[in-house]
Amino acid sequence: YNKTTETVYVLPIGGEIKQWTGRNCPVEGCNFELCLYSVGAPPRTFPLCPNCFNKPNAEWGQVPGEDTTTTPGDEEDENKERNIRRMAGKNMIRECPHPDKMPLIEEMTVSPDPESNGVLIL
Repeated sequence: YNKTTETVYVLPIGGEIKQWTGRNCPVEGCNFELCLYSVGAPPRTFPLCPNCFNKPNAEWGQVPGEDTTTTPGDEEDENKERNIRRMAGKNMIRECPHPDKMPLIEEMTVSPDPESNGVLIL
């Protein structure tokens, strides 16, 4: 919540959100303070910009969780994931909350991940 503009920024659910030592978003014109989003067991931690999460730029690619394709052999798991997302709402995120082409994610990308068609970030 921004008390100056009275704007509410919805954050992903299903994990834990922490402050990231005052670092700001590198997206031009954003400058929001970044958070860390941890999800899963064992926990995986991803960078999160509340502003960019709520206003993703189409140039960054597909928003995580909005994938409608199914990987052969993973149909059952992906159907379970879709059902969980339907019950929990759009913001149930169990992966990196930003698209691969978002400047913050590109800055942290180590290499492409051919297995998932995504990227490995550090």
